Amino acid sequence: MATERVTLSPRSAAILRQIAVGHSYEQVLATDPELTYLDIFAAARQALEIAGEFDISYSRRLAAIQEQHPRAYTPWSQDDDLQLRQLVRAGQSIDDISSHLQRQPSAIRSRIQQLQLQPETDQRPKRPRHSVMEFHGRGKATWDGTDAQERVNRLREEWDHRP
Repeated sequence: MATERVTLSPRSAAILRQIAVGHSYEQVLATDPELTYLDIFAAARQALEIAGEFDISYSRRLAAIQEQHPRAYTPWSQDDDLQLRQLVRAGQSIDDISSHLQRQPSAIRSRIQQLQLQPETDQRPKRPRHSVMEFHGRGKATWDGTDAQERVNRLREEWDHRP
């Protein structure tokens, strides 16, 4: 009786080739809009099954993640991206966004980075930073008659009332 040779599906082989040359998950997913993280995991599982080293606990772990985050590892839709943009602009925390979109916090952070989103608070103009080197060469005369503690207190008050 001949034994049938088990091989990877073409899709799994293509995914694993990309990973083998060092592509990140995001790079693999960018090659085909139909791919999801679940496809990457399925390719790894298939390879491990062929090698006889697949551990069933993976399926349990994935089920546990999806129990807490029902939309974990599902493709992002345009509506998902729109909601994410709105929540980020509204200043919602990663945990709040995660709960709202039913995805893992790590997926939220990854998508924010992928879409190059910034919270509204990060989009305000940056105030110039000052360096102690600004005082270089000013000399002692600059400070004559100035109470150092009074100056520090005045600066702290300014900092406490900045926008």
